[in-house]
Amino acid sequence: HNLYFCHYNIKRKTHRIKPTVDNSELKQVLACVTRVINTHVSIPILQNILITKEDDSYYMVANSSESELSLKINFNLISGKFEPICINPQVLLQMSAKLGSEQLTFTTNSNKVKIDYLTGSFSLPLFNAEEFPRLAKKLNDDFTAFSIESSYILPTLTSAATMTNNKDILRPILSTVAIDVVNDGVTIVATNGNRLYRGRRIAGARLGEVGEPRLLF
Repeated sequence: HNLYFCHYNIKRKTHRIKPTVDNSELKQVLACVTRVINTHVSIPILQNILITKEDDSYYMVANSSESELSLKINFNLISGKFEPICINPQVLLQMSAKLGSEQLTFTTNSNKVKIDYLTGSFSLPLFNAEEFPRLAKKLNDDFTAFSIESSYILPTLTSAATMTNNKDILRPILSTVAIDVVNDGVTIVATNGNRLYRGRRIAGARLGEVGEPRLLF
């Protein structure tokens, strides 16, 4: 019997995009979003971050399944039509920390992203961005959105967090920070059961953007 072997050259469809970003900004954004990632999550893809585009702006998103942080980042798209990128941030953060203020160029194909810097490059595997769950998209109409200066909210939350108590298993509410949103400002309160922290910010205009003002934890 004669056996015939045929070889078919099947070209895999790839989607290539090439955005650039300043490493100094990338380093700062990565340092923030990676704090949200929980290494013990039940959904493995949540160990990664999502780079996405919304309303002509680019964002890095991290999700712990309980909370989500989305930070704006200034990507400049050189070529291609942007599609969301899902990558593990740990190696990216380590490499970024070793580099100075320079432009990094991301080049993606179907299964990896290559990051070029001034004197070299490295590659990371890509994960399916469609599988990355967005907590914000699960919200219904019953939510409150407001804007406030980061110069106020970040140091205030840091101070409030020192007053929480995450060791009281009978009163887990003491491990949280209360944010009371009203039309003319916001009050941040935290307590460990013995001491209390209260920070108040009066807004010059209506604070609430979406939904009704209410108490958030």
